[in-house]
Amino acid sequence: MRILSIHSGTGNSPIVPRSITNPVGEAARINRTVKALSESLDSIHKWLVDRFEAIPTERLLVNSLFVHKYRYEYQIDVLRLEQLVNELLIQIGALPSDYVVSEVRGAYEVGTALAVENLANISEDYTREFTQVLISEPWQRRVALVGARTFEEMKGFEGDIGVELSRILREAVQDGLAPLQVKDSIAQRFGIAERRARKIAQTEITGALRRARWDEAQDANDRLGIKTRLMWISALKPTTRLWHAQRHGNLYSIQDVREFYAVDGNAINCFCSSVECLVDDEGKPVTPRVVDRLEKQKAKYFGKSTD
Repeated sequence: MRILSIHSGTGNSPIVPRSITNPVGEAARINRTVKALSESLDSIHKWLVDRFEAIPTERLLVNSLFVHKYRYEYQIDVLRLEQLVNELLIQIGALPSDYVVSEVRGAYEVGTALAVENLANISEDYTREFTQVLISEPWQRRVALVGARTFEEMKGFEGDIGVELSRILREAVQDGLAPLQVKDSIAQRFGIAERRARKIAQTEITGALRRARWDEAQDANDRLGIKTRLMWISALKPTTRLWHAQRHGNLYSIQDVREFYAVDGNAINCFCSSVECLVDDEGKPVTPRVVDRLEKQKAKYFGKSTD
């Protein structure tokens, strides 16, 4: 491996995202993925309510001290109920998981493109073409693993929805619950599912883009000897977690960043990004101007004077 010296740099500063509040980007991709999941969930919700309302019921007065209580007898046998549950699970299994995986792979490709552009901008030693990277065996393996992770996440999501809705249907029949109460429980369950779908889309897509940059920077380090660290770009908005905002402008090793996102739910709903920054043998940025600018942004965000 070649030993990188400061002279292998171009003198160019890293390419920093323009958005201060959403530096990781991909809002359009996230929104269309959420839309696809929401439309599918809404369709299943309507289908289930229609099937549930089609079950004949008889309202029975239950003896209770001083209070009139009713229970509902659903005219459906156990076999037919289980058939309905199985049909529901088939409907849930038709959620667009493959589409979500495709969008996540697309985000990974975008992240790779950003890394390639930035690495070529800051280092003369980086001479790879984007198309060469995409057809390489290491990249193909990495993007396949990212897709597999998302597919597993979606299957877990589908499984949880199926379990909860099946439980609601069985308890409704077993306990004689009021139809309005059951439909309210179903609506609440779908509301939870839609919120979780948005979280999955946002977390998996932004996570894939970030991971692509880490992976290409690591590969450039290992194979080309290009010494970089990741410059943290926080999403400086009111909802940003304090410990995320405090990292703005700091330099970290790739492993440090991976470990940060692996704990405490730091990857969930995170809009922060990181940019490859060429460093010297002491780990200091070759072009410190951009770091100074980010430090001023952070000071302004926390209401501190930069004078």
